[in-house]
Amino acid sequence: MAITRLDILDIMPEIKMCVGYKYKGELLNEIPASLKVLAEVEPVYETFEGWQTDISGIRKYEDLPEKARIYLERMSEVTGIKLGIVSVGPNRDQTIIIADDLFK
Repeated sequence: MAITRLDILDIMPEIKMCVGYKYKGELLNEIPASLKVLAEVEPVYETFEGWQTDISGIRKYEDLPEKARIYLERMSEVTGIKLGIVSVGPNRDQTIIIADDLFK
């Protein structure tokens, strides 16, 4: 998974992540394919504390604030997709490569 512009969330005191949908009392882990069902679902959110610090100069994953890493790791867990790249700004040198095998 490639997460771009994580820095945009730097100022947020809290961040919400949709982790599922409730439909008639049932928890759905995926977006329903039916537009009729989709119109009736209620999103289920998890709330994360924001890190409220400038991360644009960080170049190593382990140097990201702990709250940012918690958010990213939960996103990976919810989607079932391993983190590969996290960018902390618009420039190429602001890209953190996480997966060792990304370009093999």
